Amino acid sequence: MNISGISREVKIAIHEAREELSPYLKRLDLEKLSKHNRGYLDYANDPVGWFIDVEMHSHARIVNFLYKTLSPKSRIMDIGFFIPVVPITLAKLGFHVSSIENLAFYDNALNDIISLASQSHGIKVLDFDILHDDIESMNQFDAVILSAILEHLNGSPKEILKRAQALGDETAYYIIVVPNVAALHKRISFLLKGAPPFPSISVYFQSAYPFTGHNREYTIRDLKYVLKQSGFETVHFETFNKPIVFNRSFKAYFLNMLARIGPESLADGIIAVSRRSL
Repeated sequence: MNISGISREVKIAIHEAREELSPYLKRLDLEKLSKHNRGYLDYANDPVGWFIDVEMHSHARIVNFLYKTLSPKSRIMDIGFFIPVVPITLAKLGFHVSSIENLAFYDNALNDIISLASQSHGIKVLDFDILHDDIESMNQFDAVILSAILEHLNGSPKEILKRAQALGDETAYYIIVVPNVAALHKRISFLLKGAPPFPSISVYFQSAYPFTGHNREYTIRDLKYVLKQSGFETVHFETFNKPIVFNRSFKAYFLNMLARIGPESLADGIIAVSRRSL
């Protein structure tokens, strides 16, 4: 699936979601938001670009799959509310959307965005620790999304994947999206600069514990391994690259183009659609 395969309805809805969220992002208190990840302070010059546009390809793929696969009014659980492009887009398309987020990490910085999502779009936002709080009373969902979640964990993804399964019904789809630690631009940076594919040491050092940035990214083989070990059967798997228009330099543009024509192991991100193994 490439961006040209995204349905017209999804493109319209996701663009509307972007436009609704843009003014909220421009007045976002990044100092509060970045307590546990000081890297967000670097987004001040272009919060819409960094929080939304650079992730638009993965957002569109998630929504497009659900829009084409599930019936209207299906129940969707999005684990990790944060900047809710996907939940708002899904709500616009007629889905019943709930989202979980541990809001203590963001010091009330997301309050206005939560109000937008809940009051304008009927999204049920739960202030919830997915790793430790009780989930037994939650309804069973038709799909569970873990996009940009696994790489932020301070430990094994085993427990969160187990809990995600408990949220879905017997036939639910599970959409998992992670950054590719072996992406071409990360390999080049490590080769030429000795820079590991993690947040800078200054960002890591200055952030409050626990650090909520990227702690463990994945290769294609890594993601397939943890899904299989967690009892999932993958029904769709693909890689993707950042939008070409978001490249801020000729070097970034050149590497993006190389990644697109090279093997999938060089891509920026990985998306897997899975179901419980029989």
